[in-house]
Amino acid sequence: MIFNQSQQPGEQELGRIVGPAVATNVAAAAPTTGLVQAPTGAEAHLQQMKRRVIYLAIAMAALAVIHHIVEYIAGVAEIESAFDEIRKVAPASMQKHLKHLPGSASMFASGLHKVVVAVVVSLVVPFCGYFGAKQHDSRLMCAFCGCNACFACCATMTVLFSAGGLAVINEAEPRLEWWLQQCDPSLCSNLAGANQTIDCLAGLGRTPRYLDIPHLKEDCPQAFLECPHSMDDACMYPHDEVCSDPQRRIFCDQFRHHHMDCGFSGRCVPTDVPIEGGCAPVGLPTEPSAATCKVNHDEIDTFQAIIKLLPVVAPKFSALLAVKLCLTIPAVILGCLGFCWGWALYDRLNAGYAHVAEPGFRTQATPAQPQTMQPHAMQPQVMQLQPPAPVLQVPVPGIVLPSDGTPAPTNDVQASAPPPAL
Repeated sequence: MIFNQSQQPGEQELGRIVGPAVATNVAAAAPTTGLVQAPTGAEAHLQQMKRRVIYLAIAMAALAVIHHIVEYIAGVAEIESAFDEIRKVAPASMQKHLKHLPGSASMFASGLHKVVVAVVVSLVVPFCGYFGAKQHDSRLMCAFCGCNACFACCATMTVLFSAGGLAVINEAEPRLEWWLQQCDPSLCSNLAGANQTIDCLAGLGRTPRYLDIPHLKEDCPQAFLECPHSMDDACMYPHDEVCSDPQRRIFCDQFRHHHMDCGFSGRCVPTDVPIEGGCAPVGLPTEPSAATCKVNHDEIDTFQAIIKLLPVVAPKFSALLAVKLCLTIPAVILGCLGFCWGWALYDRLNAGYAHVAEPGFRTQATPAQPQTMQPHAMQPQVMQLQPPAPVLQVPVPGIVLPSDGTPAPTNDVQASAPPPAL
């Protein structure tokens, strides 16, 4: 068999087994990329891992854009709606402050650049995953995997806080609304005189002066009356003497071990005076009347505005938290998938699999055709060797050469001339 000198050793070995024609066809059909190809099954699995990371990166980029835009638009709309309700029910004392609140157009334009920056920053991680899978870059895949792990943790905390906020609002809003209704100062607006109105606004938790009129509850805020401080009245300002009203002492004594609850309603204050037991009455004189106190109408108007605003504002905050929760839950899922799939692809890229480039020509798969072996092809083929250089024979006297070229035996010295240099 005559071998082509341009054939590689592997092609020569293949030619010895299947013949020169088949070996030449196989060598021509194989792409010469210079890189080691992974096995067919492993390469198919690698391509599948790449595709799912690419699709995941595209989904994460789309969700990031939708998340920021929808959350921003919903937030502006709900806040502007809340501002409109506040302007409608706010008392006159607050209207001058509400004039400085921004409108919907200015509010939308003022935060638009923040949304653009947030979207651009959010697209960095999906781009790492997309180009890392496209270019087989293990460093980009490492960044994609690690950032998704951090993002999934932060998004999980956001989901927990949002769900907790929704639960708190849904649980506390009815109770707060009921408390506001119980402490509505309009209950004291239709009484006979100023002393009865003041006695009604002073509430219970003390010894009332008029027993036949309604009073606010003992846990209502003590902000509807404005009474000048008197250092001589122990019920007005705690000092070494004890408040003379036993009902007020009993009311404040129940908070002596809870200093935060002691000053919640404004009726008591934490004190270090030993005789007061740690929580002493404060804020109102022993017997509130028109001579010692006056009605604070600004505080009454503000409290009534809060009563009207709470049923309107609380659902808006709940809607904002619900929108954020609905947008963050898919982000948590995609973040976890990005960590798992990114880590799997990163590990596979570091396991020695090389990227095999596509060949520059298109090949068409054709079924192998059976070849008819000729009888002489079954015979062992003898390698043809190059003939040796010719030898120049010079006749020497005394030596007779036979016709076949072998020298005749003789006792004389046989001499043969070496071949001349060519």
